[in-house]
Amino acid sequence: MAKAPVETLVSGRESELHIPSLCKVPLSRMSHTSCSSEDEESAPVPTALMAIPSLRRCRSSNKQEVPYRRRRSVSANSLVTMTNYRSSISSIATTASFDDEDEMTDTLIVPLLPAAPYPVDPYHFYSRGVDAALQLVQEIRDLLSACDIEFSFEPHKCKFKCVKYVQYSQVEFVLRIYVSNDAMLLEFQRRSGSLLLWDGLYSLLYHKLLYWVDTTAPACPQSGKQKKVASRAEDSMNVDMWQRVATSKHQVTSGLESMNIMITSPYVDVQREACAGLAAITGDAQNAYQVAKSGMVESLIKLASSADREVARCSIGTLGNIAQAVPTFPDEKLASQTLEQTKRAASVVVGLLGEAIDTFTPLELLRECAQVMTVFSRICPSEALHYQAVPQLEHYIDHCDPQLAGFCREAIQQLLTNV
Repeated sequence: MAKAPVETLVSGRESELHIPSLCKVPLSRMSHTSCSSEDEESAPVPTALMAIPSLRRCRSSNKQEVPYRRRRSVSANSLVTMTNYRSSISSIATTASFDDEDEMTDTLIVPLLPAAPYPVDPYHFYSRGVDAALQLVQEIRDLLSACDIEFSFEPHKCKFKCVKYVQYSQVEFVLRIYVSNDAMLLEFQRRSGSLLLWDGLYSLLYHKLLYWVDTTAPACPQSGKQKKVASRAEDSMNVDMWQRVATSKHQVTSGLESMNIMITSPYVDVQREACAGLAAITGDAQNAYQVAKSGMVESLIKLASSADREVARCSIGTLGNIAQAVPTFPDEKLASQTLEQTKRAASVVVGLLGEAIDTFTPLELLRECAQVMTVFSRICPSEALHYQAVPQLEHYIDHCDPQLAGFCREAIQQLLTNV
């Protein structure tokens, strides 16, 4: 099938910018269709955007046409005026799929880097050429999935929104891809989370994407000439620190007394830090025993109903870890006492699942509640049934999130088996 060349003329500028056709990239999941000249002329595209070949469907043989959606107008900071906006870009139409099941198609557009004073984060690097955008995007998607990073992708902005969970902490960041000086600029922006964890995570991602990094390119002028040069060694200090913090088991120390003070603090941010720490350390059965022995279970049950969803999530996770460790407690009296406390905690968790049906509840909290119910269904199944756990769990068994749905199905199965 004949391939139309991709040549882009940006009005208002002195020279032509030629972008090689991505159709030449041997992607197994790309299909090509030819466009009529009439179709090309009737589809204006904003000149501030670089249409890296995609995804307007062309006319089929029966003359049915899918309407083309006009993109947003350019921003005030763009060098291209509204007069230039009215001009069109001749481009090739290509259909590409980005999800695993070939169900979603959309337009992949790599935008031009907005002009100064638009800031660029120091965590960035340039990639050679602009003719492999689809391959780069697909590799980034595969890398994020391999690193267990949850993300959403906006193809019309070439933007990834990402969340990485580390123990009971999380790092949120955004990855954007721009066209700048005949190259692609990858910008990473940390939105929340520990700077130490973020620095190590960026170093890890940088190393995995090293094939795409143009190490000879200077820093972007719009970043204040600052550029984070991540170590390219896999055993670098940043990567090693990330792996230690993200995967190492925490050991209980004399800090338990401080934790007890923190969870009873009137300040929510202090409670949040303490609950996150307790949730992390109680993953070990011996640590869970020490926390229960310190008398924190009652305070954690109260915090499970906190209006702060992060405090509630971490408290519920801690209670689930302690409940799972109860059969291993060397002190039978403490084990019996903790089991009775766990039964009351089950009512709080079931109540949260019920409230979430009619109110907005973060997905992370719902997952935590469902996962903890798999434990309560084994430890105290009669109480879970008494609190009407099954109807609440059944509401989520067909949820679009596979983890939440899986936990709910497992909890129901445990209840029916153990009662």
